[in-house]
Amino acid sequence: MIVAALIALLGLAIVAVSARPGDGRAETAIAVPLVAAVAVLVPVAAAVLLAGAALAYGVLAVVTSRTLLYGRRLRAIAAVAGAVVPLGALAANTALGSPPGYPELLIVGAVVPGVLADDVRRQPRDRRGPIAIGGIATLLALALSGLVLRGSLAGAELSSIVDADAGSTLGAGSLAVLGGVLLLAVVTATLLRWRYAIGVGPISIPLVAVWSIDGVAVPVTYLLAALASTIAIAAVQPRLCLPGRQLSATVGLLGATVGVIAALAGAPGLPAILAGTFAAEDARLLRHHAGADLLDAVALDGAGYVLVVVALFAAAGGAGVLPGVLGGVGAVLAIVTIGTVLARRERERPVEERLRAAEGRWVP
Repeated sequence: MIVAALIALLGLAIVAVSARPGDGRAETAIAVPLVAAVAVLVPVAAAVLLAGAALAYGVLAVVTSRTLLYGRRLRAIAAVAGAVVPLGALAANTALGSPPGYPELLIVGAVVPGVLADDVRRQPRDRRGPIAIGGIATLLALALSGLVLRGSLAGAELSSIVDADAGSTLGAGSLAVLGGVLLLAVVTATLLRWRYAIGVGPISIPLVAVWSIDGVAVPVTYLLAALASTIAIAAVQPRLCLPGRQLSATVGLLGATVGVIAALAGAPGLPAILAGTFAAEDARLLRHHAGADLLDAVALDGAGYVLVVVALFAAAGGAGVLPGVLGGVGAVLAIVTIGTVLARRERERPVEERLRAAEGRWVP
């Protein structure tokens, strides 16, 4: 865990120092450092990201050359094409009886390769190559450095470290339920963002919900990191006016630091680091909302979190009358909250300009 934490902090620091406004969307600034950190513990993650991004970029190249599609439709195609590789890898490994560790990251993160590919496609032609090469080089350098350092600390060869993924203890049925719940959450949150211009986190909220099943350490870490990041942004950003990618990586570094501290205090290592970073990014994105929009975004995030937790707890066979009653009440309240918010938003649909601005931001 220590090595993964160091790689995440180092990667975010590199992006915070080197990022320029034209390098891509702010929301993708944290992707490469976090994938590199995951690859230290689950080495297949780096290969899956690169293969998925390459496939998505190829599909986008064909689609754009043969059709007039643009905007959210292209992003949806990229996300679906890029998701084929991580979901296929997870399915293949599960069929062979050796699912990789942290399968929830492959499920929820399946959209990341397509998002990165679309991010590169949106750049001017003369900058696509340098940006892609720089991202690949950074990912490989961070991941390999982490694996070598992990091997040195463990006194093992690099090849044995790469093959040392402990894997997941979940069976095929449990993985299928987990995949169905998480994919439904990701798709629903993305559609809400596109239709109502609400910054709901399709990646962060489902992951935090999954990690909540084993205890409250990770959701508490998420809340603390979000609070610290919100305060830091309010205090620093008006004075420094950092560009989007720099701000994303900088507050991500703060959130990851909170996650590392939580991990040292006993929280699950990698989930705490990722939750802290996602919380910082969510805090950065929520600053674009105010008034009713902010309340709606927070309400939908909370309701979505409750529904995912209840669904996963029920699927895991959670026993006891009190947990069942609390889960049922929580699910009803969450559904009522979502219905109330969406009914009002449907009556007050945002103008096209706001929808276009929202679809241009990827919310983790």
